[in-house]
Amino acid sequence: MIRLCSHLATVKKIKNVTTLYLHEDKHLSKVYDYCICSKLITKERGEMVHWTRTNRLALNPEKTELLWFCTPRRVHQLSRLPVMIGDIAIDPAAQVRLLGVIFDSTLSFGNHMSAVSRACHCQLRRIREIRRYISISAATQVVRALVVSKLDYCNGILLGLPDYQLDRLQSVLNAAARLIFNVKWHAHVTPLLRDNLHWLKIPERIAYKRCMLTYRALNDTTCPDYLSGLIHRSTRLDSVRQLRSSRRIRLRVPPPSKTVVLGERSLTRGNPLLWNALPDEIAAATSFESFASKLNTHLFRSSYGD
Repeated sequence: MIRLCSHLATVKKIKNVTTLYLHEDKHLSKVYDYCICSKLITKERGEMVHWTRTNRLALNPEKTELLWFCTPRRVHQLSRLPVMIGDIAIDPAAQVRLLGVIFDSTLSFGNHMSAVSRACHCQLRRIREIRRYISISAATQVVRALVVSKLDYCNGILLGLPDYQLDRLQSVLNAAARLIFNVKWHAHVTPLLRDNLHWLKIPERIAYKRCMLTYRALNDTTCPDYLSGLIHRSTRLDSVRQLRSSRRIRLRVPPPSKTVVLGERSLTRGNPLLWNALPDEIAAATSFESFASKLNTHLFRSSYGD
């Protein structure tokens, strides 16, 4: 599967999916130049074909997809012409699915949210048919396995989305809580989530996932370089002045991006902002389990108040 941003190629191989990213080059005058992008994709695909043949693998041309990424203001500038990759003409897609996540050109994830919400409500309807025959404990386990797991899957990419988008997933979580305790649809759900289930709300669940990823990037030696290389402690940078605050475990926050909305959601900026907002005792946790427990408590209090 091929994802196209603009210039400079990076290849990622995830299980049986090969993804080609072309990143923007500041020296490229026209980001959406059809001829340049077509040549770059063809060149990089040739290298991928050589790699796969060397490792006794094969690419499936019929499943190759092409997607342009841009800001909402530049959607009208995207080329609709097919791109020739070898002997195959590939039309740009409006959306693509990668490892279960639906990406669109503006990274709004609207279609992905709709798909997740639809799948969760389908499972809730099935659980409702057997709810009278199982206990609250069993219903909780079933809902966690079939519904909450879908809400938590790859939810880190939803950081920074508008509240009206996240409210769609929160409504699913609310419906799941009402189903577990078999109460009416109009019943107040906050006591169920806070006092009985001890579940975080959707924004806090997203922040939890991002902070856990950051902790692993900083402390886990087995973390992939493409993640750990994007997170930097502020005290390890020669350019940062050695102040008293530099002894605190804080991360370097890159300057704001030109694309404010997308830039704030990126791993290189979004994760440090979340991490730097954590209390020192949480950031200084010495074990993964201790950090996870303290972080969950902190986010729980932020979600529902003390």
